[in-house]
Amino acid sequence: MLAGAATLVVACAPVVQVHGFAPTPEEIAQITPGRTDRSGVEQLVGLPSSTGVMEDSAWYYVLTETTQYTYRAPEVSDRRVVAIAFNDAGTVTAVNQYGLEDGRVIDLQSRITLTEGAELTVIQQILSSFGNVNPANFLPQGS
Repeated sequence: MLAGAATLVVACAPVVQVHGFAPTPEEIAQITPGRTDRSGVEQLVGLPSSTGVMEDSAWYYVLTETTQYTYRAPEVSDRRVVAIAFNDAGTVTAVNQYGLEDGRVIDLQSRITLTEGAELTVIQQILSSFGNVNPANFLPQGS
């Protein structure tokens, strides 16, 4: 009985996965806009997971944490984004931090394509196939 209860408790424990990297608040505090340059940021926190579109104008560090319970789909439980902007000389101009609460859900699939015809139940599919059996399909080739 005790083993069954322990198994139940372990099975209900969430699985947490962490993807990516974001600098710690202590590391971010060491980045000074107007003083720190790209090489200083690289030495302090490493290269980013992505960069800005316009000639490396910003570096983005993204950390995402997902939690999944036994039979449920994984859910994003935490997200941290650190955006470090640079000027043309390569000096830091701003350090911005964003969390999960700053994001918004974007519906990427809002259109539905309807198909013609009716949907059949399993019973209807089984009954409709009775007259469609060809005995020649079950005979060996060449018979």
